[in-house]
Amino acid sequence: MTAFVCGPDRPTVAIIDFAAPMPSGQELTVAADGLLAQHTCEEPLERFRVRLEATGESHEDAADLLTGAAGDRVPVSLDLTWQTLGEPYAYRVATRYEIRAG
Repeated sequence: MTAFVCGPDRPTVAIIDFAAPMPSGQELTVAADGLLAQHTCEEPLERFRVRLEATGESHEDAADLLTGAAGDRVPVSLDLTWQTLGEPYAYRVATRYEIRAG
């Protein structure tokens, strides 16, 4: 499980847990020590939601993540929803859909 909050002129906050269990249940829940994430399909091919409560590490220099340097422990809470404005496109040779944002 990985999640990042990053952008210009701000620290990079990373949640990284390679030992977290695979998602389970209708909300594809991932639960581990200091981590709770839910990935919900609220409306198939139209609206998706990700919720996260975790302890992450804040890094002033994102390159620290490449060296394994520890950052400052910080609480992270996300509640994000994506909703398409377009039509899903089904690939003929792959089992996936692509949904444009607008």
